[in-house]
Order: sequence, then structure tokens, then C-alpha cells
Amino acid sequence: MFATSGAQAFASEMLRYNPFEQPEMRAVSRSKPGTTTAAASMELRGTVVDGQDSLANIGGEYYRLDHEVSGYRVVRIDNGSVTLSRGDNELVLTLHDDE
Repeated sequence: MFATSGAQAFASEMLRYNPFEQPEMRAVSRSKPGTTTAAASMELRGTVVDGQDSLANIGGEYYRLDHEVSGYRVVRIDNGSVTLSRGDNELVLTLHDDE
């Protein structure tokens, strides 16, 4: 038999947190009342902020400033958020880690 009491306690503590688990993604719309958006189908997975070379990973695809995403134009990329615009509608996608 193996001496597992200490090892089991250590393994149990390690399994409480999964470092590879992705945070929950939420889209927040700032569009006019009564308009519909593609927010439900777009999820922000990450951002890289580097001035004009900034990138946003939306739904597994990478976008730069002024690129089009589901009819919206990428107008701003910040740490953890992306602002999209279409006409008078503005859509902000954000990363959330609710732990």
C-alpha cells in the first residue's frame, strides 16, 4: 500500500483551482433601445494592447483597429475590453473573471 494521506490532501487542494479554465465572457451593449445586436454571438477571449498594433481575439479570430466584426467596426482596444461601433450603436465586449 502507498502512504497517500499527505499526497491526497495536496492533490485535493490543487484540484480546487484549474489554472487553464477560461474566464466567463460577457458582452455589454450600449445600443439604442429596441435595436438588436450580434453581442450574443461575439465573445471577447483576449486583448493585446500595443497602440495601432493592438489585437483583439473575438470568437477565436484576431482583429485590429478599424477591422469589421459582424457588421461592427473595431474602434478601441483596451486591456480586457473592445469597443465596436456600427452607425449610432456602440458595443463594448469585456473579459470577466468572477472568481
